[in-house]
Amino acid sequence: MGSRFGGPSPVQIYVAKVRWIVAGLSATILVLVASLVAVVGQPQAAPAPVRDSPSRFQSPRIEVLVSRGALSAGTEVNDTVLTTVALSSEELPEGVVLDRDRLSIYGKFLRAGLPGGHFISQQDLSDTPPISSVPIPPGMRLVAILVDATTAVDGFVIPNTRVDVIWSFTDKDGQRQIAKIVPTAKVVSVDGKRNREQNGRHEISEQNRSRVSLLVSDEDAQRIEYARASGTLSLVLVGDGHIDEPRSASVSTMNKDKVLRQAAPERKADGHLSLIENGQRVTRQLIDGVWQDVR
Repeated sequence: MGSRFGGPSPVQIYVAKVRWIVAGLSATILVLVASLVAVVGQPQAAPAPVRDSPSRFQSPRIEVLVSRGALSAGTEVNDTVLTTVALSSEELPEGVVLDRDRLSIYGKFLRAGLPGGHFISQQDLSDTPPISSVPIPPGMRLVAILVDATTAVDGFVIPNTRVDVIWSFTDKDGQRQIAKIVPTAKVVSVDGKRNREQNGRHEISEQNRSRVSLLVSDEDAQRIEYARASGTLSLVLVGDGHIDEPRSASVSTMNKDKVLRQAAPERKADGHLSLIENGQRVTRQLIDGVWQDVR
């Protein structure tokens, strides 16, 4: 309804405001709907693949005990000789001692020497120290011989090689004799070292002497001690191909006559004299004070 002077009435103004509000709300709803349709209509991006962490399927690392450095037989196990390395469960050697169990092996002793970085296992350990730091098989003995550069074959006598023991002596008749008394003895150490030299030789100066330790039988050990007391000993290096040669039951000697391929004259029962000259055996008979060949 118009006003008294022909202007819009309050009712008309109110209706107009309501219409503007409704139109504004409708426009807002249309914009929101259009935006929603646009978003829904866009292609969805594929989800980024989930990358597995490198450690997701990796076995846990386990600390195990190893020797801190080279250790000799009989070494007592404690913190000073041990260190640790980390391994996966797939890398664990059988029987290796874990770091968490280290207290259980303290106070035990190594059965044999170990190089540095060697895994420690229960098989390496003993509750009591070994009587000898060198493993000596039953029935065998360890003897030492003093040698120089010549009697040690210019230093080529080194651990784990094989040697013949040669005895030089003077017999009851004053004749110089030489005998091989122990064949193919194993060299265990030279001057207390059980490892080979890098150049395959043990340096021995002309002024100094070295001790060579040999692994021999009980009988051979006694033979060497007797020979040492009554003569001189030297070593002859043996090649690998001679190690398994059968051993003779007797010990043969070498003297001047054998070196010269001559034999001492042998007097027979009939008075004849038999001897070897120039590799041939001849027999001689004493006739009128002169030895003559017997044809």
